[in-house]
Amino acid sequence: MSDLTLSTIPEWFAGKKLFITGGTGFVGKIIIEKLLRSCPDIDTIYILIRTKKGVNPKQRFEDFTNQVVFSKLKEKNPDCFQRLKLIKGDVTEEDLGICSEDHQELVQNVEIVIHCAATVRFVLPLKESAEFNVLGTWRMLELAKEMKKLVSFVHVSTAFCQEIGQILEERGYPTEHDPTNVIEMTKVLDANCMEMLKPRLMRKNYCNTYTYTKALAEVLCSKYQDVLPIAIARPSVIIIAKKEPFVGYTEYTYGPNGMAIAGSHGILRTLYCKGDLPTCYIPVDTVANATIAIAWDRGIKTQSHILPYYNIVESETCITWDGALNVGNVDVFVNPYSKMMWYPFGGNEGNYYKFKILFFLLHYIPGFFIDLIMILMRRKPVFTKLYKKIEKGMMEYSHFLTKRWSFENDNLRALYKRLSESDKETFDFDIWNMDWEAYIRNYNQGLRRFVVKDPLENIPKARKLLKKLYILDRVTRAVLVGLVLWFFWNYASAFIRVLTFGLDSTRNVFTSFKKIT
Repeated sequence: MSDLTLSTIPEWFAGKKLFITGGTGFVGKIIIEKLLRSCPDIDTIYILIRTKKGVNPKQRFEDFTNQVVFSKLKEKNPDCFQRLKLIKGDVTEEDLGICSEDHQELVQNVEIVIHCAATVRFVLPLKESAEFNVLGTWRMLELAKEMKKLVSFVHVSTAFCQEIGQILEERGYPTEHDPTNVIEMTKVLDANCMEMLKPRLMRKNYCNTYTYTKALAEVLCSKYQDVLPIAIARPSVIIIAKKEPFVGYTEYTYGPNGMAIAGSHGILRTLYCKGDLPTCYIPVDTVANATIAIAWDRGIKTQSHILPYYNIVESETCITWDGALNVGNVDVFVNPYSKMMWYPFGGNEGNYYKFKILFFLLHYIPGFFIDLIMILMRRKPVFTKLYKKIEKGMMEYSHFLTKRWSFENDNLRALYKRLSESDKETFDFDIWNMDWEAYIRNYNQGLRRFVVKDPLENIPKARKLLKKLYILDRVTRAVLVGLVLWFFWNYASAFIRVLTFGLDSTRNVFTSFKKIT
């Protein structure tokens, strides 16, 4: 019998039934894939999933299991998908939008809940964000209260839910307003009224509606700690997989991924962030492994009414923004993309005013001229609009890029130490000994493979393109410098002549005045 079979976590999950929300999201899919692969004797995984108009349940199931993230499982153990059961529903609907038959099945059978469902968009209107992150959590907690066999409930929050003090500790933080009051407001007020109240509700304690509503959701969970076996997981900036299901696996184009893709294609040349600050990146498979371990740990302590918090982040040893940029740039030059728009160069700028000037000079001016050429060619201009969108997105993230964040993770470290050696290998979330340079190199390769879909066979062609873009970039710079010098020479000399004439005239006036007097 293998170590894996004897491993504590797989044994504990054996025969159990789990309900997960947010299972179609990035983190949720990695958790599901990991459970199916490393806990092969788990009985059932119920997945809350929205309905799609015109798509029948069978097709919806096939669409879900045919995704790249499950391809390894599909090859090695296709029968494992029989353990999945899709539950039609939505956290923004009353009673989660679950039909009575499915509701009864969940109440009678579920032993573990992992609540991942949330909106991660930072600037949503308050009402919409509260619907997802606060009301959605409340509806899940109310459903969990009915579950007769529940032994573990993990709420996936965020490491950025609080800004009180210098270090985010692994404990609960109060909010100024009771989340139940915010829930009632969200139910009865329209979006416009909620927006009017937003400054009074959030004040200056929260940088956006995402962090505010996630903070409220945590306080809400704390109200149920005496009746439910709850634990809270707080991951930070979740990016590519370190190892599983594939090295570098990712699937989204917003946030850090979007900025990395834009930079490596020569579209983004300056980033508004303080380069000496830690990135607070965390691999998605690390988050999945830690969340599964947290569910196990809470499940074996069912009688405890203490609500444990786990910060899944390491800010002390994490790579800095400058470090990540330097490693990423080297890899981009060695393994460039085949569809680069311009020679990739740039850097981080932490001064807001310098960043604005650089962004204007390096993005809007070139974008304007390229759009002008496209208009002359009777093609649709795109770059000015694109750069406005990029700048807006960057400013939304700027709070996380320009502030030093520090986190305590003693609870997470203690949990890792409690794992058996086999579990440490299978459910690895050792964030204290990561090779960050190797990880960032894999970042570029992961984006290439899973998001941009630029095959490795294109690299020789891309290197030739890189050389051409380098020459074009240098020629363009030389021309621009020449134009500036020409402009300065012509207009500066004219200005000097005007200034000299003015001074001479003034001198003559004073001379004439002296003669008269």
